Amino acid sequence: MTLPRRPEVEPRAILARLDPGLADAPLAEVGEGFDNVAYAVDGRLLLRVSKKTDPDRRRADAERDAALLQLIAAHMTLPTNEVVAADLDDGALLMTLVGGATADQLPPLDPGAFAATMARFLTELHALPADDARHVALPDRSQQAWLDETVELWRQAESRFEPSDRAAVEKFLAEPAPAPPARMVFCHNDLGDEHIILSDDGRDVSGVIDWSDAVLGDPARDLALLAFDFGPDMLDRVLRTYLPAEPDDPALRDRALWFARRAGVEGVAWRALNRPHTAPVALDRLRAVLA
Repeated sequence: MTLPRRPEVEPRAILARLDPGLADAPLAEVGEGFDNVAYAVDGRLLLRVSKKTDPDRRRADAERDAALLQLIAAHMTLPTNEVVAADLDDGALLMTLVGGATADQLPPLDPGAFAATMARFLTELHALPADDARHVALPDRSQQAWLDETVELWRQAESRFEPSDRAAVEKFLAEPAPAPPARMVFCHNDLGDEHIILSDDGRDVSGVIDWSDAVLGDPARDLALLAFDFGPDMLDRVLRTYLPAEPDDPALRDRALWFARRAGVEGVAWRALNRPHTAPVALDRLRAVLA
């Protein structure tokens, strides 16, 4: 489910206001999320326009996202989009484009090198001072709140799955949510394969995009989708060289797998209800992390 598009939005008119020199530049839609539509501009820039109808929300979201990207650019080695112009009233950001292919379209050619890069990235990210990130991080939710939401969605979709899969999910849902870590860190909070950009040959990580869900939370969240999208073995590869912000955290791997399972159950249920043709791949990944 996504928000409907605002019928009055004319992306080329917005682009011309942001940069008159780009008024006639090639413009092509490249993606749509829950609350934004994205367009490639001249093969080197990205125009993102909000679908929200409330102008105050559009402005607040655009201001926060611009501040997020500025913070990331100041602290992180891997590139992300950088804002070059903004129309806050329209919720529009014109940004640099991180070149390459998303890892859901082009799997990493060298899993070991990919894991080492992601371990360095997460070490940097989770060491970012919390006070610097507090003004742009979303409010956090407890592990139990995440679990309750997942159970609710699963109940709507469970009849669409085979008995063996239902039994495995029910076993997981019956387990208590893990205790939170001693220290919360700045998390991307949606570090799935669609937000990791690889070079065109799949050899290197070119950048990480889409920081809108960033929180001060459990570092296990950022490890979770690496485990889900790339397999539990990738989690172990990353943990070999990842330096946690809280060195004495023996339950980190278990929490990462818990978050991977939770995200997997929620994702599979949502796909079964809304995009059934996409459910089989997600279900295979869920089986791997449940095992």
